[in-house]
Amino acid sequence: MKRALFFLTSSFPFGTGETFIENEIDYLAKAFDKIIIISNDTQNPQTRTVPDNVQLLRMPYELDSKDKAKALSSIIKPDFWKELIWVSKRKKLRKGIINTMLISLYKAYKISKYLQQQSARFNEFKIYGYSYWCNDNALSLALWKRKDKNIKVFCRLHGWDLYEDRSDFKYLPYRMTTVNRLNNLFFISEQGMKYWQTNYGNSKNLKVSRLGTKCIKSSDTNKSSDAFHIVSCSSLIPLKRVHLIIEALSKVNSENKIKWTHFGGGKLYNELEELSKRLLNDKIEWELKGQASNKEVMEYYTSEQPNLFINVSETEGIPVSIMEAFSCGIPAIATAVGGTPEIVKDGLNGYLLNANTDAQSIKEIITNHINLPRDNQQEKSRNAKVTWEEYYSAEKNYKGFVEFATTL
Repeated sequence: MKRALFFLTSSFPFGTGETFIENEIDYLAKAFDKIIIISNDTQNPQTRTVPDNVQLLRMPYELDSKDKAKALSSIIKPDFWKELIWVSKRKKLRKGIINTMLISLYKAYKISKYLQQQSARFNEFKIYGYSYWCNDNALSLALWKRKDKNIKVFCRLHGWDLYEDRSDFKYLPYRMTTVNRLNNLFFISEQGMKYWQTNYGNSKNLKVSRLGTKCIKSSDTNKSSDAFHIVSCSSLIPLKRVHLIIEALSKVNSENKIKWTHFGGGKLYNELEELSKRLLNDKIEWELKGQASNKEVMEYYTSEQPNLFINVSETEGIPVSIMEAFSCGIPAIATAVGGTPEIVKDGLNGYLLNANTDAQSIKEIITNHINLPRDNQQEKSRNAKVTWEEYYSAEKNYKGFVEFATTL
């Protein structure tokens, strides 16, 4: 029987978000005869190509004022009262939590109804539903599954959609409804699955399924600079703490020429550009590249062959940016948050920093790595590549993911 997948995303393939789906979509397209992507991005133009068997639909995620008023009707739903009782046993109920319950359930019912309507066109297909995030889209799959037990539904869990302390009101809605109805919940890290088990209990439908990146063939060209080259890649937003990288680099004293390149844009771009001018202009060569595609970043890594990657985020799921760096044999400095310690092994393929690190600590590790004998630097580079090959290869991870998902 032919297989159709309804794939719910936040933005892909529109705008610049969810670049990591670019590595996964080809494997999904080979496993399913038809993919219907339902993207919540209703404003931005399409920026990524998709395989020929992919159809694109757009549906807003946020409710308008009229629908928010209608969300009060969720109070008559049994799901709302079950959630209210369950949450009241775990934490103090507040107005914000109750409003979230009402809006999330109303939204999920609305999305579920839309999915039922769209799937009616595929009577001759076996139907699957996949939410890239464990949010209200995933809850809608749970409600859809209740209506049609024959469909197979699953979601991924990353970071903000998993850890309650990152959310408004320290609450993420309808965890138990979701886990009880979905065929599988796929966690991108071991640490993420352990968090779920600790907070919501164990279940046979929990599974670790790591993300992965593709490796671009190494360039035969020589590096354009003989400087010790440090790279970073993240959005320029507060939780990424890129200012710490700038401050740390301003403190490094080395006989080596140093170059720093950052990929990623965001609301702090102008502020961080000014900080770089003030602290780095007389110290090192630097460049803020702004927003770049996954392909552009990888081609840059292979041609320029950077020496070290840095990520100092306050929180993470498990950074795809480090997977990309490791695929090119670039060891990493990173904060020991979320699932990062699963990929960065201190002293083996990089260095781990405390979650509350400071510029001085980062500076010391950068300096120590620069001063390592060349053989030791190359060993860490080889270990980074081996880690990627064993655990974070797109070919290996996504093939395994789709093989498991299609046998549900």
